[in-house]
Amino acid sequence: MTADCVVMGTNDATTPKRIKLRFPGHCLRCKRPLSAGDRAVHHPEAKAVECLGCVSLSPPLVGGLGAPASPAGVRHGARHEPAQVTDLSQQSDSHPPVDIGVPGASSRREYERRVAKRKATARKAHPLVGRFLAAFSAEPLAVSAWDRGAAGEELLGSRLDALTDFGVRLLHDRRPAGERANIDHIAIGPRGVFVIDAKRYRGRPEPRERSGGTALIVDGRDRSKLVDGVRKQGESIQVALTSNGWPGVSVRGMLCFVVADWSPASEAFVVNEADVLWPKMACELVVASGTLEQQAIEELHRLLAASFPIA
Repeated sequence: MTADCVVMGTNDATTPKRIKLRFPGHCLRCKRPLSAGDRAVHHPEAKAVECLGCVSLSPPLVGGLGAPASPAGVRHGARHEPAQVTDLSQQSDSHPPVDIGVPGASSRREYERRVAKRKATARKAHPLVGRFLAAFSAEPLAVSAWDRGAAGEELLGSRLDALTDFGVRLLHDRRPAGERANIDHIAIGPRGVFVIDAKRYRGRPEPRERSGGTALIVDGRDRSKLVDGVRKQGESIQVALTSNGWPGVSVRGMLCFVVADWSPASEAFVVNEADVLWPKMACELVVASGTLEQQAIEELHRLLAASFPIA
């Protein structure tokens, strides 16, 4: 066994097993570098490891690459290796740069608006000491929640932006037509489109079986409505793709908990076809090899930017 493949927790001599790497290595399929501490699947007979991005955790949220009427640029059965690409601002004048948006911008604006309103209300009620009361008293949950939400989007957005060097294209803080809720992040990679909802909740996310399906529990509370939200966002993106001639592109939903109580032994899981995971795992899935060529990724990026304006 080479140094690339020294692993922890492999007792079966033949059966592939999900493990935690002790040393850096490379994925057997996509050749992407893996770091010590990453989770991967160990193939004992091949003496190699495979990244979790190449081992699909779930079927796509809506649709799939195997659907008929595939647009140009999608080669079924082809493999795509992540590659360095130039920044959009350096591309042809026939396609002006896409404004990808700013992570958490609309949540940050709403937080600042609520802070200003709270200060104004305090000054009106207490002309002499209102400013000090607003400054030194605890913020109501209805105000501070927007600050935490914006911080979560900003944190995840900075991680996702690093994936552009591998050909991934991103859109942040987008507004579906006729909806009040924004889409935190849209990522377009070799595997298709990812709808990523950043959540800054404390406690441990976990699945719990119940009558009628699986519930998402976070810190002991049922948060299954979060899954419904990201699925609805995915459906709106699928409609936009289908109506513009891209019905075969996979759309996959993710709930990414950025500061949750993920232990070293935690596993990503699926609730109602939406992945529940943490930032590093989300990035691994977005950048994993797939069948979309770079030209198709660029076209999808422009299409979704036009269909989902900045919030």
